[in-house]
Amino acid sequence: MKLLLIARRWGGCSTALLLLSAVQAAVTVDGTRTAATEPEYAERTVQTTATNWGAGNALANLHTAQVGADLSVFIGGRASGNAILLFIDSRAGGPSFISNNQITTGGSAGDREKINHLGTSTTAGLTFETGFNPDYALRIYGDGAGTAAFVNRYDLQAGTTAYVGDSVSVTPAASGFVKEIRTLWADVATPSSGVVKGVEMKLSLAALGVPTGTQTVKLMAVLVNADSDYGSDQVLASRASTTDIGTSINSINFQSESGTQTLAFSVAGPPPRDVVFSVNMNAEIAKGNFNPATSLAKVLFFSGVASPTPGQLALTDPDADGIYTGSLAVSGAEGSAFGEYKFFNTKSGAPNFGYEYGDNRNFNLGPDSVTQTLPTVIFRPNSFSLWAASYAGGQPASQDYDRDGTANGVEYFMGQTGSSFTRNPQVVDGSISWPHDSNATGVTYKVKISENLATWTDVTADTFDVDGSLLYFVPMAMPALFVRLEVVAP
Repeated sequence: MKLLLIARRWGGCSTALLLLSAVQAAVTVDGTRTAATEPEYAERTVQTTATNWGAGNALANLHTAQVGADLSVFIGGRASGNAILLFIDSRAGGPSFISNNQITTGGSAGDREKINHLGTSTTAGLTFETGFNPDYALRIYGDGAGTAAFVNRYDLQAGTTAYVGDSVSVTPAASGFVKEIRTLWADVATPSSGVVKGVEMKLSLAALGVPTGTQTVKLMAVLVNADSDYGSDQVLASRASTTDIGTSINSINFQSESGTQTLAFSVAGPPPRDVVFSVNMNAEIAKGNFNPATSLAKVLFFSGVASPTPGQLALTDPDADGIYTGSLAVSGAEGSAFGEYKFFNTKSGAPNFGYEYGDNRNFNLGPDSVTQTLPTVIFRPNSFSLWAASYAGGQPASQDYDRDGTANGVEYFMGQTGSSFTRNPQVVDGSISWPHDSNATGVTYKVKISENLATWTDVTADTFDVDGSLLYFVPMAMPALFVRLEVVAP
């Protein structure tokens, strides 16, 4: 790990800003900081205020390391029957204080209260140092025996929480921005710089909202009781007072505290990966819905990391095989949803106003820095199932969803949407014609006639399907004749 040390000073307190280059190295997340095998760890701070809660409850030191797209954090210390709260400011928009309804969803009521107890009302509570607006938090609660460390994660902007797991016995499964976390409790001895056991975690920079490029991340750790309604005298980075924060934990204003309570350091955001989109337009070309010489195939992005910028991606077909491709550099956490999109046809008069039919597409992002090639898909044509889901309540072709006397399948065949009454055709100049939407694919039809409504004869071979209409010439020699159109969908 290469480190560029930049000395910076706030008031009478010096803090180091470390620019961590993303040199690949190894940090083993096991609850122990091992200097010999983990030299990439940079010391962020060492506690200078003695704990009032004994060796079993103390914050000793904090170290960080960036390895690729991950941020490793080690907190040397212990919580016995109490909890360590780690606040993380990694993107814009975090709160400047904790309200008593900061967390509203996820977990149990008790889980939510562990953060909400830090507030006194919806407009007041624990107030952070100026310039520190945390977006996320972790709570690590240690049992009195030292055999468990229960972890909850919090999104302070979204107001959500989730239980991560017990980080002593095993490494919990990845959860949100937490990729790995392990805890090894041991009583804290002096000096604080020598404490090498505590809580160790690996966090996803992308999931924390750190974009591509260099930016500053800030941390703050606080030691509180089990209910988060009483605070110790210790904070990391530092707190000059040797008196417990006590019940004032929900009203303390760190802006009025001397020293610097937060730790600031620079990280290189995770590099983007190229995502390759590919769509087969050959069916649309064959139907005359797409002209390779004048039309463009695009991807339109409706939500997620590519919306509103760039918003769209033009695809090309350099080898003229009807398959259009294009790539887009995309940042985001591995496994997170890319966002909704559809393929689009720019030809004037294209069906569905140029949009492919069906639901918006989506996918989960792959590893950082590794090209992610999506499978080639067909520009999705219309189908009865898609039409029925949108206009007929998912009913089969034989039923009549809008109760206008015309079956769902026939309305689909005719290009109707059920938004108005669908009339049966009349005999005009000796013929009957039905509108036929050329994009009503995936169904079969038959035209049948009967003189008595009991016996029906298939005359499909005598019909003409041209220019958007299905035409049948009625035999005028018959004194009475009934004609019907049947549409069958799979």
